[in-house]
Amino acid sequence: MTPNNPKNVSFRLTREIVYTTWIKKGLTGLFLLVFRFSPAEPKAPYDLPDLLSIAEEQSPAIIQAREALQAAEGRTDQARLYPNPVVEAGTDSLGTSDRGRTTGFVGQPLIVGGRRRADVRLNLTGREAARQELQQTHRNIYRQVTILYAENLFHRDNIGLSWKIAEDAEQVHAIAQTLVEQGSAPLSSLQRTAAATEEAYLDVTRHIAELTFAAQRLSVLLGGFEFHTDELEGELLQSRVNAEMRDARRRLLEEHPELLAVAERVRESEQRRVHATREAIPDVTIRGGGGVDHATEEGFLMIGLSVPIPLWDRNQGRIRELEAETRRLAEARDDTERSLENDLVELQQRINELDTFVEGYREVIVPPLEEAYKAVREDYAAGRTTIHDVLSSQGEYFRARRQLLENRWFLSEAHARLRYYLPEGRPDIFAARVQ
Repeated sequence: MTPNNPKNVSFRLTREIVYTTWIKKGLTGLFLLVFRFSPAEPKAPYDLPDLLSIAEEQSPAIIQAREALQAAEGRTDQARLYPNPVVEAGTDSLGTSDRGRTTGFVGQPLIVGGRRRADVRLNLTGREAARQELQQTHRNIYRQVTILYAENLFHRDNIGLSWKIAEDAEQVHAIAQTLVEQGSAPLSSLQRTAAATEEAYLDVTRHIAELTFAAQRLSVLLGGFEFHTDELEGELLQSRVNAEMRDARRRLLEEHPELLAVAERVRESEQRRVHATREAIPDVTIRGGGGVDHATEEGFLMIGLSVPIPLWDRNQGRIRELEAETRRLAEARDDTERSLENDLVELQQRINELDTFVEGYREVIVPPLEEAYKAVREDYAAGRTTIHDVLSSQGEYFRARRQLLENRWFLSEAHARLRYYLPEGRPDIFAARVQ
């Protein structure tokens, strides 16, 4: 055979694409083996509720918010306590005479002017704000975990689709090889199918890398929890999940922890202002005791009262600061309310739109493109069409499959964000595998 013989060139291209294919498969397997987050021993599959339970225990953000609540509860308990009493004892004498006396006192500071009550209310408000912020942190972490979980499912399914595209490209390349060797197709068709196969396996490698990065982010969010990427159970949404939206706005304004937390911070700032106005009222210390006069050996009783003199009120600047801070927080509360309402409306619209896209691609676009591609492949194998028609139909079909998968991912992500606004607990929307 001469170097330019089609069969010789076909053999060389086939050998090169086979080598490339096996190299890609080997690298892909090694990539999955080395870079996935694998514990020492395989564990049971994880669905979304499992990951949310892990986040509850190991998420650094939730742990910090929980400890902040504990600190607020400690400050509240401390504010309820009265100051400890004071015990004093002493003796005095005049020169070498017997004149002198020994005394002992017990004193109790009294907090007057309602400062203790104001301090307790201030810390109770701070504790409630910390509790709402913990709930808000829970929702935020659950939302992030759900979004990253959906992203991992998307990249996992994308890898599966990319493998199918690569395997299909190999099959088309084999058909082209046969036709070239028979002289029924030009050599360029074999070159184009070889390039398409190479591109398909490069796409597999790219999606494996994207899955690895998504798993890395999910692991960090879960406090370094290790898992196999192929241990995640569940499927992306095929259609919207029905949620009661008629009273969503009312429930959002009444129950959302982000709004409640800001409202508690407003009340806390107001309580700080009240507390600052009462700090000018000094504590009163009552003392009672007795002693012995050394000269007469007679005992005596003593009762005393001490009050600091508040010549200057040093809290005026602090009071003005807290008044301004209260107004700022009130405006922030209104802004948060408007932002949450706007986000809720946008998410509802986006979910409706994506549900239409998913249904359209799944029911109307993908099936006829699949049938058309199968027919074109059969025609090409029978020599009734060209490789250009095959690659064009192949591209249309798999682009539609990819678009359907991406829209399912976007729909799942939108649902994860929507559940942040609705008081329905954990967003368990990917637990069941869709057949």
